Amino acid sequence: MTEATLRRACREVRRPSVHCLQSVPEQHAALVRRIQGHFNYCGVRANMLSLYLLVQSARRSWLK
Repeated sequence: MTEATLRRACREVRRPSVHCLQSVPEQHAALVRRIQGHFNYCGVRANMLSLYLLVQSARRSWLK
């Protein structure tokens, strides 16, 4: 994953959306789907560090 793609993916994960009006389990399910999509698209062995950074970004934004 290039730096620009990682930045875009992190911004996408942190982006406030209509999900904030949903219950916590529904928000979690939407976040899992979004991250799983990135893993399915970019998930090759060489991208493991980038995918790890994406998950860490999602964790930080989720705990805010």
